[in-house]
Amino acid sequence: MMQKAREWLSQKAGKRPVSLLFVLGLGGMLLILLSDFCQSPAKTGQQAPAPAQQSLSETEYLSRLEEKLAGMIRQVDGAGETAVMITLDSSRETVYALNEKAEGESGGYEKTHVLRSAASGEEPLVEMTWEPEIRGVAVVCQGGANVAVAARVTELVSVVLGVPSNRISIAKMT
Repeated sequence: MMQKAREWLSQKAGKRPVSLLFVLGLGGMLLILLSDFCQSPAKTGQQAPAPAQQSLSETEYLSRLEEKLAGMIRQVDGAGETAVMITLDSSRETVYALNEKAEGESGGYEKTHVLRSAASGEEPLVEMTWEPEIRGVAVVCQGGANVAVAARVTELVSVVLGVPSNRISIAKMT
């Protein structure tokens, strides 16, 4: 089977190499596009958003974030046992959807919240939720006294959380 495919390909390439390469290139791009659409959240390593995740309290959000970060830091060579504390600069902010109607001749706008039906009655439609900004991160780990380990942990925290390195503190666990 493979031999026949090679023979066919070499025959076609000899006659019209440009058109064959064009068709093969289009086929490759189509496969790439299809692979993006066909991947489920479980295969990509991402969690599918669940309604329960959107209603996490700020304390739960912070606790989960600290646990995930501590788990990642433990994987750094030489870090060892790890404890993490994250401080927030602001609280969660929710933006609700609005309807805007022009008011006659006055030229003003009347704004009302978009409401949706829920089991408990009507509630405002959430357009966007901004998670709190991170003020700083403290990491205490067994390898914290080692300069190389501290540098790797600082870089990891900075990249994962988008926090500048001057807001990250690494210390040795006693």
